[in-house]
Amino acid sequence: MKRLNVKFLLILIALGVLIAGGGAVAYKVQRRRSVEALLARAKAAERAGDVAKADELYAHYLGFRGDDPRAAADYGLMLAKAARSPESRAKALAALAQAIRRDPSRADTRREVVRIAMDRALQRYDLALEHLEALMAAAADDGMLEEQAARCLEASRKDSEAAAMYARAIAHAPGLVDAYVHLALLLRSKLGKPAEADQVNDQMVQRNPNSSRAYLERGKLRLQAGDKDGARDIDQALKLAPDDADALATAADLALEKGDVDRARAMASGCLKAKPDEPRFHDLAYRIEARAGRLEAAEAALRQGIVAVSESEGRLRLLINLAGLQIGRGDYAEAERSIGQLADRV
Repeated sequence: MKRLNVKFLLILIALGVLIAGGGAVAYKVQRRRSVEALLARAKAAERAGDVAKADELYAHYLGFRGDDPRAAADYGLMLAKAARSPESRAKALAALAQAIRRDPSRADTRREVVRIAMDRALQRYDLALEHLEALMAAAADDGMLEEQAARCLEASRKDSEAAAMYARAIAHAPGLVDAYVHLALLLRSKLGKPAEADQVNDQMVQRNPNSSRAYLERGKLRLQAGDKDGARDIDQALKLAPDDADALATAADLALEKGDVDRARAMASGCLKAKPDEPRFHDLAYRIEARAGRLEAAEAALRQGIVAVSESEGRLRLLINLAGLQIGRGDYAEAERSIGQLADRV
């Protein structure tokens, strides 16, 4: 019987181990390359604008590499950018939340969460405020973040806290006209402090003396409070920005109240020239012509708006006015057709 060659056997075992180990290494290298290829393909699909394909590839990649915070953030930011429906916004929020758990230090992902959460379709103000607090802790004295936080508090009916946050925002960023406006309205209508509201309005103009918007907003707030000096603010807003559509619209309404239809019509024409797809400016043109008794021109203004306006809600309002105008003049057949269009769009 032949003796077992122990030395030879040991060499065979060692070679087997090396071959097996090499195979495992090769497998790992190949697997890593395949996974990295998924990420490259996801980025290529994103650059090409194929969000659906990129979504699939990112999700597949992150299934293998859940520890990649950069890819998770890129995925969430892509979904956030593309989100249009409530469902797609909710999906983007979930992806961004995963990215933040992997890397809490990235401010851009938190800011996107805030933007989407504050959208009218979702109104997740509690979620937005949670991330705003984290952002403000890392960026003290950021007036824009404070304004967003104030809006969340206001939407949550925490009026006193919202007012305090708006005050912080304008102290750190004096150019935030919207913050002054919201603060003044809160002080006057919710907190019963009209004198302080007037002070805020005056601060808005004093700190922004060359801002048409500042004069416009103070003018509108003054007019709402019954202060006739508001008309002078509107005039000043137009001097600073003669083509500003919002200032022109407010001036048109003032002229219409005074019965100056020609001036109102000229102002409305300027609004439509600046923003031809804005539904409220077509509605303004309609009201002016109706006030003047020019019903055919009023109808033409509405029809022009229905064609020009892309926003579905705005078109609906114009169609409702058109049907009402037609019923008012006894043209029931035309009104029925308009109502039919209205039903098709609801």
